[in-house]
Amino acid sequence: MSLEKEETEINLIQQVLAGEFDMSVANIGKGTQGDHSEVFFGEFDGRKVFIKTNSDTRVFPVEAAGYGLFRQHGIPCPEILAQKERTGYLNRSVLVETAVPGKRLKDLTETQDVSPLFEAAGRTMAKIHQIKVEGFGTLRYRGSSLRGDCETWKENVLGYDRDLGYLKANGFVDERQLKILTDSIQEIAEVDLPIAIFLHNDFHHGHIFSDGKEITGIIDLGACFSGDPRRDLAVARFYQTAEEAQAFNRGYGPLAYDPVVSKYLLLVAAEKVRYRHKGGFAHRMSQALETLSRSFAEVQQ
Repeated sequence: MSLEKEETEINLIQQVLAGEFDMSVANIGKGTQGDHSEVFFGEFDGRKVFIKTNSDTRVFPVEAAGYGLFRQHGIPCPEILAQKERTGYLNRSVLVETAVPGKRLKDLTETQDVSPLFEAAGRTMAKIHQIKVEGFGTLRYRGSSLRGDCETWKENVLGYDRDLGYLKANGFVDERQLKILTDSIQEIAEVDLPIAIFLHNDFHHGHIFSDGKEITGIIDLGACFSGDPRRDLAVARFYQTAEEAQAFNRGYGPLAYDPVVSKYLLLVAAEKVRYRHKGGFAHRMSQALETLSRSFAEVQQ
């Protein structure tokens, strides 16, 4: 991106903050950019803040409500300073949140033994999984609460298009492996899940903050979901080394060792392979393919 274009975007963000929220944020800079979102940073009232924009108007009301549930359950997270589903200046959703203290776990792994921190992260996920919500699947903010799109877990599992044919057409799975995936979906769909649990759904060491001793913040609920906590454990495990997973599981507790987690991990890995290949993320393919291969071996044991 050219410097001129970045300055134009920052000026527009300043107009949004002043015009929509009556906020004067200093030292605004451009942060990360996702498929549907952009992140800027700055300083407001003596604190570092992040200004996030998104083309999907569903995301930020859900994220704000999710952080509200976190605070009710004693889970450290950002404070929402301002949020609007659609702004006139950008025609996009905008959310302003405080930065959480500490550093990302991924930034601490090179400087210290993080096993105790992954154990603490496991305990934090267990606390998140004490949060119950209505409905299963993609969460939406309706009225004054969060609710999943589906009435049952089975409806959610079978209604999700995983496009498994794409994996076979591109040589990532053979006919036998395709059947294993299909059978795993059917097995998971039959899981008896009378109560929907709040799932972070993207719980990795870029979204977990620590001061080196304790977990100081959990961020980014843009992908949050409701359903089986073993699905959330599988998503977390996808990003972890074997040593990190051992510590994390100790902190979380017995459910982390449930064999159904491996079935979920197989499906998560298949989803990641398809998404990364379709998106052209070649540099992220090897880890997804390794996890997919390892998951096939695990579920056949």
